[in-house]
Amino acid sequence: NLHCAFCQRERERNFMVKGYWVWVSRDPSVEDIKRLVGDPASYEEVVFCGYGEPTLRFEALKELARYIKFKGGKVRVDTNGLMFTFLPPERLRELKGLVDVWSVSLNAPDRETYERVCRPVQADAFEKVISFIKKALEEGFEVVVSAVDFPGVDMGKTERLARELGVRFRYRRYEVVG
Repeated sequence: NLHCAFCQRERERNFMVKGYWVWVSRDPSVEDIKRLVGDPASYEEVVFCGYGEPTLRFEALKELARYIKFKGGKVRVDTNGLMFTFLPPERLRELKGLVDVWSVSLNAPDRETYERVCRPVQADAFEKVISFIKKALEEGFEVVVSAVDFPGVDMGKTERLARELGVRFRYRRYEVVG
């Protein structure tokens, strides 16, 4: 649903990231992921992120988050926040107590920059991401806004927007990987 200009996946179709091949021929099953995670309590947090939007597999995300929480782990989901514009509002509530932190990739301080950098396929995507941030806060979730310091993105303005929204800001350094 986004084609971000800074994403390795969009730039080169090279699926090597820091020496790791990150492309898979199929989505891993819930059981595959449980096996790979091992003991979730042994990590600071288990993060759902990567080469795609984790909320696209909503049911798998919910089941895995429930498992991780049951085993004493902490769950963070890195998201662009757009999937919840397609889902009924109660779907977000289903993740209460399962997702500890939503890290929302905002990547811009305004609509124009967002459209240039994130290249969304849906109209009003910037406003929809802002709406998701507000809804997640209203539901009592911890929310962090992140941005990649891609050329042309005013990181200071983006951080100010995060503060105005009442959330923490995470600066992500732009780096070419592969």
